Order: sequence, then structure tokens, then C-alpha cells
Amino acid sequence: MSNVVPFPGETPPTDGGGSEDPLLLERVSRLEDSLKTVDRKLGSIETTLARIEGQLGQMPKATDFGEVKGRVAGLPTWWQMLAMVVSVWGAGAAIVFVVIKYTAQ
Repeated sequence: MSNVVPFPGETPPTDGGGSEDPLLLERVSRLEDSLKTVDRKLGSIETTLARIEGQLGQMPKATDFGEVKGRVAGLPTWWQMLAMVVSVWGAGAAIVFVVIKYTAQ
């Protein structure tokens, strides 16, 4: 093991058996516990994503909005609405004038 470079502050092994950190088992144990926590959280995220995917499957598709677009295109324009309002007012005024003319006689 002559190609092993020691970390700063670490003494190189002299017995040829490699360096064994006395806290290695504790560190590995904490790492395993952390990994279990990560696995649990990933499992809950997968469950949540599956639920969201199910809800998204019930939402309307883009093709469903084509029908709405066709209905909106069939609505009258502002000029058509203005012409309708003026004609209704004109008809109402004509009726009022006819009623006044025949009641005044």
C-alpha cells in the first residue's frame, strides 16, 4: 500500500493492514439510519405523486377546450351587440310613440 496518500492530520499506516478509523462503525451506522429515513421519505413522495397523477388523469384534456373555443367563436361581437341594443331601443321607442299617439286621440 505504498500508493496511499494520507489525509491531512492523519498518520500513514505502518503495519500494512490499512487505517481503521475507530469511529467507522458508528459513522456507517448513522449513514444507514439516514439512508432508511431517505427511503421512507422517497416512499411517501412516490405515494403522493401517484395520488396527484390519479387526480390529473381526471382533469379535462386540451382537446376538450376545442368545444369551448367553438362556442366562444359563435358569440356575437361588440358591434353586433350594439346593433341589437339600438334596434331594441328603437322598437321600444316606436311602441311608446304609437301608444301615446292613439291614447291622445
